[in-house]
Amino acid sequence: MKLFTIIMATAAAFSSTVTAAPVESTTRSAAAFDAWFEGWSGKSFTGYKKRYEVQWDVCHDIRADFPPGTGDGLSTMNIGDQGVTECTIYNNPNCNIRPGEDRDWGDRLQCSGVYTDLDDPEIGWGNKAQSFKCYRVR
Repeated sequence: MKLFTIIMATAAAFSSTVTAAPVESTTRSAAAFDAWFEGWSGKSFTGYKKRYEVQWDVCHDIRADFPPGTGDGLSTMNIGDQGVTECTIYNNPNCNIRPGEDRDWGDRLQCSGVYTDLDDPEIGWGNKAQSFKCYRVR
C-alpha cells in the first residue's frame, strides 16, 4: 500500500508539473510578417531608404515613397529572407499588368536572390517600380 501511495503521489506531482509548464503557441500573431523588402532611391544602396515588413501575396503600392519616373524612384532593393522569399515589382500600381499584354514584357520583374541593382543596364528597371508583391518559394 505504501508503494502504491508513493507512486500515486509521484504521478500526481509529475502531472501537475507538466500541466503547469508554459506552452508555446504554434499560431502566428497578427503582427508577424513573412518577408521584408528594403528599397533605396539611389544606385548601389544609397539615398532614401525604406523597409517594408510584409505578408506574402499582398500587394504594396510604393509610389508615395519612391515616385516612379523621378530621381527618387526605386533604384536598389534588398529582399529577405534569402532562399525563402522572392518578390515581383510592377511598373503599374497595385500589382496590375496591362490587359492583353504579354506578362513578361515590361510590366513586371521577378526578383530572386537578395540584392538587385535596378540601375544595371542589363536590368533597366531603375525608377520604374510602382508596387511589389512578395511570395514564399519553398
